[in-house]
Amino acid sequence: MMDRPTTSKDRSSMFPTLASHAGSITRRFRRDDRGVAATEFAIIAPFLLVAYLGSVELAAGIDAAKKVSRSAGVVADLVTQGDTYTASELGELIDIGMANIQPYSRSNPMIALYGIEMDDSSGTVRAKVAWSIAKTKGSSLGQPVAAGTILSDVPANLLVKDTFLVRAVTDLSYKSLSLGATEFTGNLDGIAMSDTANYRPRYEDEIVCSNCAALPMKP
Repeated sequence: MMDRPTTSKDRSSMFPTLASHAGSITRRFRRDDRGVAATEFAIIAPFLLVAYLGSVELAAGIDAAKKVSRSAGVVADLVTQGDTYTASELGELIDIGMANIQPYSRSNPMIALYGIEMDDSSGTVRAKVAWSIAKTKGSSLGQPVAAGTILSDVPANLLVKDTFLVRAVTDLSYKSLSLGATEFTGNLDGIAMSDTANYRPRYEDEIVCSNCAALPMKP
């Protein structure tokens, strides 16, 4: 049997079908925006990552600052509960303050203790250092200032004749997290964090360190 030749009527009926398929494909491409979404994500992903890492870094810095402040108060409070200490005993209390800063370990904190007597021999009440001791994590004990040094930064309301003061100072050069070497967070390295706590003795008029004066001066 011979094939029937295609008539003009048959050819004309094919055009609507082809047009329908073409329209369907066009609509499908129009609806398929997966490529656009992927491109948009590729553009904003770096900004989202920077924002996330920045928030993590900020939270870590705030936490470290709180621990620095807390450690000064903890050490000063512990010292005021006694009356006479050796340098070694005060060093152990300083170590407790160091532990309070953990798990931060990217740089070494320094804690200094001062026994301060209010001296009015000159006619004006002045804060005079009776003894001092300091330690940086990983180093030995030393004196931050010599006995007899007059401190000018003691608040005026604490300059009361015949009283004694224990001062604890915590210093930390904050270093950022893993992004510390990047251009974005490089300026977060080396931020100075410090806090000072001034406490009165709890049970005695004065607190003594029997051998702090024998310690080497600490730069």
